[in-house]
Amino acid sequence: MTLTVPRSNRRPGRAARPGPMVVDETAGAVADLGQTMLAVGTAVETDRLDREMQRLQVDMTRDLNDLRLQTEQIGDPDAAESAWTSGVEQIRDSYALPGEDGRPRLDPKNAERFGIAFDSLANRHAFSLGRRTLELRNSQRQANYLSYAHAATQAYATGDDQLREGTLADLDAMIDADVAAGRIDAAEGQKRKMAFRADGDNARAIHMISSDPAGFQEARERGEFTGMSADTLARYDVQAKSALERQQAEAAKAEEKAIEARDKAIGQRLDEIGGIADDGRVAVDETFLADPAVKAHPKYAETKAKIALREEGFEVAQLTPAQLRAQIETERKRKVTHEWETARLQVLQDALAAHETGYSKDPVAYARSVNRDVPDLPEFDPANPVEFGQAVQQRVEFGEREQFRGFTNAPRYFSNEEREELRQLASAETDPETRAALAGQLAMSLSGASPDTIEAFGFDPVFVQMGELQAATGNTRLTAEISRGQQAIASKTVVMPSQKDRQEPVVDHLERVYSGQSDGAARQQRIVAAADALYAARVQGQDASGDIQTDVYRQALHEVMGGVGSYDSNEALGGIQDVNGVLTPLPVGIGRKDISTAIMQLRRDLTGVRSPAYPDAMEKSRIIAGGTGMTVRPITYLTSAEAQARADAILQGASVTGGSPGINGEPLDASELGDYELLPAGGDTYALAVNGVPVMDLASGNLWRFDLRKLVGEYGQ
Repeated sequence: MTLTVPRSNRRPGRAARPGPMVVDETAGAVADLGQTMLAVGTAVETDRLDREMQRLQVDMTRDLNDLRLQTEQIGDPDAAESAWTSGVEQIRDSYALPGEDGRPRLDPKNAERFGIAFDSLANRHAFSLGRRTLELRNSQRQANYLSYAHAATQAYATGDDQLREGTLADLDAMIDADVAAGRIDAAEGQKRKMAFRADGDNARAIHMISSDPAGFQEARERGEFTGMSADTLARYDVQAKSALERQQAEAAKAEEKAIEARDKAIGQRLDEIGGIADDGRVAVDETFLADPAVKAHPKYAETKAKIALREEGFEVAQLTPAQLRAQIETERKRKVTHEWETARLQVLQDALAAHETGYSKDPVAYARSVNRDVPDLPEFDPANPVEFGQAVQQRVEFGEREQFRGFTNAPRYFSNEEREELRQLASAETDPETRAALAGQLAMSLSGASPDTIEAFGFDPVFVQMGELQAATGNTRLTAEISRGQQAIASKTVVMPSQKDRQEPVVDHLERVYSGQSDGAARQQRIVAAADALYAARVQGQDASGDIQTDVYRQALHEVMGGVGSYDSNEALGGIQDVNGVLTPLPVGIGRKDISTAIMQLRRDLTGVRSPAYPDAMEKSRIIAGGTGMTVRPITYLTSAEAQARADAILQGASVTGGSPGINGEPLDASELGDYELLPAGGDTYALAVNGVPVMDLASGNLWRFDLRKLVGEYGQ
């Protein structure tokens, strides 16, 4: 069957075609945005964790390095290991604590990375420290062995057989232990054993030849001293025979003189006992007189008579003048039975007269004459000046004790003869080095307001200044140079400019500085005289009669006042320096930079500026950073109130009386410290003036005085 499809002659037009499908892409865009944000967030978090890890790396590097440096200062290896272990744990634990911002220093996400890095760095340090402690232990073992061997040799030389055997056994055990532990090899161990036996036998032989040559010969015959060579033993045997022969000859000679010596000794001792009785004292061996041989001696009767007289006036020489007067009054009122009893009153009166004369004219010499315990004063030895200084200190204690007990009205340390000898030794003609050493010892040993201070001793002003300078600085070279300059002026090998020409402004300023001190004029005279001498020493060989060389003279003045460094330079310490525009004498060891730093920090504290708890923390940080390349931040800062409280505490601590400074009844203000002046008050003590107005003690109303060294020290910590 055929299907016929009807057709038309008309075009039906374009047939319908499927169009493109429209897809909603909103969800995809959102998904892409989320992925992008996740990637960015992850990168940010990773960067944050990396930066935190970098900071932690720097911190733990610094902390572990500081701990290692501290640990390396410990000489005991066991203590060093303990300190390192505990220190590492403390540092590790510190990172679990909150930081300055209150947040944890270590993010838990960084914990694993931090732990690996920390352990790696700590292990590297620990390996280095372990090697060092091992070296220390080996060094200690070697030192222990050497010390033991030295002590054991001494014991071996003087001990008995049992001690020597024990010493050898102990030493062998020590050496065997070192060999077994591998610290030394067997050959070295055997060398040590042989060396000790040789040293021990040698020391023992020398000791025995000196103390018991016969015993040495006996021991030699018994086959002892096996540690020494045959030739050494033979040489020692000859020495022992010579020593034995010498001892026998000396014994025979001594026996020949025994009778003569005994008679002489008895006579001398009787004289001594009689002299002790004359001084009213009891000899420790008066039972010596009971010996029949002593009773037969011609001097026995005289000595016995002196003892009987002594018993009537017992310890008269040890009584003070006041005690003697009281005893005399008592004796006058006492009734006597026998005529010889009146001798007691005469003994007391004679003793009082001798006391009054002796203690007024020459106390030290008289005290020695009546056998009081006067410390010896050795002849001054420039090679050992300390011995003389110690003796002078003992004399000072003796003199003050004599005054306290009432023997003298004022302490005296030297006899008249000794004083004159010291004045001669201190004269300008004496060798400069000897004179400098003497000046230093006298200045250090003599103090106080007694008549025997170095200032009141009658020495010339230059010598006194030399002593004070030597006591303060210990610079013997400088004081000897001053002495040489004084000799040059005295011998006219240096002709100084006129007094008027060398009274330059620096010297004139001293008069104002010292005008308020009780000894100011004398002190100024000493300083100027010593400066003249030092100047003369330094221009010797030049024509010094013309204009004064200002720089040389100022430097000399600076040094005789205890200064070091160039005059008025930033490196100068002590002496006289320009402090805030005013020439000021400074204590030894203090520079104007120290004062400027202290005043600046004081002003900051008074103002309440936030400052490190330790004033030199910033400087130390810079030093460490410069030396190691690491950045070290200050650890602790004070609040404003804490800084002000610190200033108050430091000012009160430096004050002589503990008071606070102020002006017109008001506490000292930081703004007032811009124009300040230090006013010397003696030694390290100063007063303070601001804007020309003296600073007063708020509690007492008196001038506020303070210890400059304390103030500078507090702000230098």
